[in-house]
Formats: sequence, C-alpha cells, structure tokens
Amino acid sequence: MKGLTCLASMALSLWMDIRGKAANMGDYVTDEADQREAGEGLLAGRSVVDGRLVYPMPSGADAAGYQPVMLARRGRLFSWAVQRRRAKGIEAEESVAAEIAVGYVELDGQLMVEGHLLVDNVALLHKGMLLELTIETDDGGKESPIFSYAFRPVSA
Repeated sequence: MKGLTCLASMALSLWMDIRGKAANMGDYVTDEADQREAGEGLLAGRSVVDGRLVYPMPSGADAAGYQPVMLARRGRLFSWAVQRRRAKGIEAEESVAAEIAVGYVELDGQLMVEGHLLVDNVALLHKGMLLELTIETDDGGKESPIFSYAFRPVSA
C-alpha cells in the first residue's frame, strides 16, 4: 500500500498550514473565465493575527481576519489514493474498473491541497511527482457545467 492514504481520512475537511498538514478539497471554481484570467492558482488566506495560511480563503465575516494569497500552480505529490469502481449489474463481471485518483499536493513552499489527480495511468503516480493545477469541467448532463480544480502531471 506504498503511497496510499486512507480514503476516509482524505475526505476530512482539514484547514492547516504547510508544516505537514493538509487543506480542504471542496472549493469549486464557479466562473471559469475568472480563474483563467487570474492565471495563478487557488485563492487562500493568510491570517493577519498569526500569519497562518489556510485554504480556501475564508468568506463572510471570517474573511476580515485574512489577506488573500494566490497559491502556486505547481507542486509535488505527497500522497494519494485510488478508488476503482465497476459497473453494476450483469455487465459488472465483464467491465473494466474505472480508476479515480485523489491526492494531497504540496504547493511550492505554501501548503498542501487535496484534489483530483488527472492521470492516464495511476501506476505512474509516485511521491514527489511534479503536478500542475488545471480546471476540470463536468457538465453532468446539465445546462450549467460545474468547474473545479484538479492536478495533472507537468509535461516535459
């Protein structure tokens, strides 16, 4: 199970700093154009009290205690998990399992963020792998697609 982490622990919403901690995965990008114009990365917040960096940037009344910080777009894979799902029903025995990878990426000198890993072959994932932020789109058969972030290997 080298390099794998428990899926249950990855599902937790943790907000912590770079000192070996992880951050929340659930922030969706709501406007693809805004994210592309920013061109830098995910928005975090730095506490004005103690300088601690948190992701995502707090909102509402909590935002007053934080200054916005754009996170690095590149980082290194820290740990990951792969979930394999087969189709249900009679076809299940003949189906190929779909592989979904999720991992913690340590953004250069900042903090760790949990995200979907977009890879063609999960067997190639390894600790320290250089990844970059990308926008993932899922229309789910709906008129308004959902935009989220994910990480993919950096092209050579």
